[in-house]
Amino acid sequence: MVGLGSRIALWLIASGFIAQAGAGQPAIQYAEPVNIPLSSGVAEFDAYGRRFSLALAANERVLQKLAVTQKVSLESYRLLRGSVAGAPGSWVRLTETPEGVEGAIWDGQELYAVTRYENIAGQLTTPLNAAPGQTVVYRLSDTRDALPADFCSLDEAAGTHKVTALDQYKSMVAEMQTGAVITPSITRQLDISLIADSAFQQADGSDPTAAMLARLNIVEGIFSEQVGLLILASDIRLIAPESDPFTSTKPTTLLEQLSSYRTAKPAFLWHHHLRAGHGARAGPQLRRLA
Repeated sequence: MVGLGSRIALWLIASGFIAQAGAGQPAIQYAEPVNIPLSSGVAEFDAYGRRFSLALAANERVLQKLAVTQKVSLESYRLLRGSVAGAPGSWVRLTETPEGVEGAIWDGQELYAVTRYENIAGQLTTPLNAAPGQTVVYRLSDTRDALPADFCSLDEAAGTHKVTALDQYKSMVAEMQTGAVITPSITRQLDISLIADSAFQQADGSDPTAAMLARLNIVEGIFSEQVGLLILASDIRLIAPESDPFTSTKPTTLLEQLSSYRTAKPAFLWHHHLRAGHGARAGPQLRRLA
């Protein structure tokens, strides 16, 4: 059984697979260009032969633990949460940044990823005739080999069924819900600090802060809506390259470096999730939470 902290770390990694999927091999079978207007509390768009009607509101709660000065520095980003009209149990998490819209839509059966075309162009089996900044939507059921290989224990039935990212998502959510009391209201809360090392910042060079916020918003949606656990950020920090202490690609060494960093920064919360750019191997080994 994977610990709660490991699950959250895995999801922080997995929610960013849109920019890392497939390791050079096409992983996304199909995507559609869309226009999602976010100027009002209702956003509507057409994709996959249907109309999506989203009821949206600001998701300010996820950043409520941040210092006032840090909130001010993030005013160019807008985190939204909501639901899909006519879809019980659905949830929506979208993050609007200066570069575009990132997020996820769960309609109760399928998880739709929202991103810019440039983030997935190299992973599409059939390329689109679209501008790099075009907003696109794709389904996890159309995605192969995008999540970490050990993301869950779901096995492929030999020769009969290829495991999709949606299969992995449903399997992990089901595991997290085992033994948990799922109620219409949130019953638990966890504060975390997010740290972006220099490797992560280089990988997401255009705007690493936007990448962290988008992942945090999606993870908050998964845990609050489907597990009853509210995830709040207490700090979001970019480590300067000249003072980056996270130099190893070995999980145990990274954990030691994180422990040393926390000791040197006593104001940090006990719980941390290192947004390391060293790959998925680092995530599951970080600090486990009760």
